[in-house]
Amino acid sequence: MPKKEVIFEEEEIRLDNYLKKIYPHYSRELIKKIINAGSIKLNGLLSSPSVRLKKGDKISIDEPSLKHNPQITKIKNMIVYEDEHFMAINKPEGLLVHPLDDNWKRDRDALSYGEDTLVSLVCLEFGRDFCLGDGNIGLVHRLDRETSGLMLIAKNIKFAMAARDLFASREIKKKYLGLVSGALPEDEFLIDAPIGRASGDKRLSVYKYGRQSITLTRTIKKSKKFSYLEISPQTGRTNQIRVHLSHIGSPIVGDKIYGGIECERLMLHSWSLSFIHPFSNKKITIKAQPSASFTKILKEKMLI
Repeated sequence: MPKKEVIFEEEEIRLDNYLKKIYPHYSRELIKKIINAGSIKLNGLLSSPSVRLKKGDKISIDEPSLKHNPQITKIKNMIVYEDEHFMAINKPEGLLVHPLDDNWKRDRDALSYGEDTLVSLVCLEFGRDFCLGDGNIGLVHRLDRETSGLMLIAKNIKFAMAARDLFASREIKKKYLGLVSGALPEDEFLIDAPIGRASGDKRLSVYKYGRQSITLTRTIKKSKKFSYLEISPQTGRTNQIRVHLSHIGSPIVGDKIYGGIECERLMLHSWSLSFIHPFSNKKITIKAQPSASFTKILKEKMLI
């Protein structure tokens, strides 16, 4: 949204509806955020989305600038591995990967409104032209907001396309660390259960008409009430680990959606990624240690 001034000369209309006409590729929700953030002034004053415009009103639009909450870790401090093609970062729990609407894919200015996300931090650190031409700003896969750990971010389109193909063909091996309720009787077991969303259900679940989903787990340690697992998803369904472990009666600790016991964070961490580099042909294995909060909760629960 470039900086400019507009003199309103039309029939009376709400400010947000008028801006939607000017910027049809922006969602209504984003336009409201822009107005509420103070980037739009009406006759030199801050306004609200619902104010009605009259002929002769002057609308001033300020060019946004990316801002950063200093309490959020900067991208450069998340990097655990980097080469000329990609970087691997250790995403903290609670950080959304990208905004929930798609405006940011069409216009980088959309990243200036709302909360910090992984993609806004990438642009803030490396510029809005990072991975130029790739609408996803180098994202080749995702993690839930609540899940911490390893993510790959492409630095060029060539690697972005190659990495997405590797994930799609299951050639990138993923391992997670997770704390679940219950002392699981077997040290290793396979969960092979289709995941889908039944009609009218907002949550994903094990569903007979869903897509094939396979998760391998290995018990690292267990106490009377909890099990600490290494979890290897063999397929890549949305929320797969959380759905599968909830399905067997041992949900991830802190999982508010799938029945986990209350905890200050979701106890799921993307720990290891292993794959053959598409350009060097060397085997790459990257690991990221869990945060202090994860380790603290783990120690507390394993003593119970």
